[in-house]
Amino acid sequence: ANSGLSEEEIQQMVRDAEVNAEEDRKFEELASARNQGDALVHSTRKMVADASDKVTAEEKTAI
Repeated sequence: ANSGLSEEEIQQMVRDAEVNAEEDRKFEELASARNQGDALVHSTRKMVADASDKVTAEEKTAI
């Protein structure tokens, strides 16, 4: 079956798809890193709150 596209058009579409796949992968890595960072901040805040009687105000500010 003929798609009506030239070989060059098909090759360009393949190259475009490869570039987009790489950009998608980078975006997913960034989103994952951001989520991990958010989770770390949340758990750190919770630990400080749970140990508030053992942590000085100065230490809380530093954290």
